[in-house]
Amino acid sequence: MAPANTAGMSAAAATKAKKISTAARACDAATLVTLARADATGLAGDQPAASVFTSKAGSSYVALAILLSMAPTEAFDGTIQPKVFSEQFAQSDAEWDKVVSAGLITRAQATKMRQDDGGYTGYRVGISEDGTWTYFTTGR
Repeated sequence: MAPANTAGMSAAAATKAKKISTAARACDAATLVTLARADATGLAGDQPAASVFTSKAGSSYVALAILLSMAPTEAFDGTIQPKVFSEQFAQSDAEWDKVVSAGLITRAQATKMRQDDGGYTGYRVGISEDGTWTYFTTGR
């Protein structure tokens, strides 16, 4: 998996993205748990960091590493990946193709999300300008 794509991020956000990406690519649960706890990162379903990065480690590591390798999108609360989650790119077939090609979701999942959810509801990660890892989530 590619390293973090930090283009357009603040220096603090880029530094945090690199740390998270390196840990995710190494399947380093201890580092991810430490980083998430230090920032009080919001995790899907308000799960504890240890649960997200141990019981579901495989999919969590892969999704996190893929997300951080994609081009970031600026948002109100930090940086959100992938771009298709933002309103600006929500109807972009090219951006949907990117999340499918990256392996975040299947083509069938993309079609279902577009029809049933009105947009992308897969994995997302947020890192604020000050370098705080704000969330790693999936769903609405």
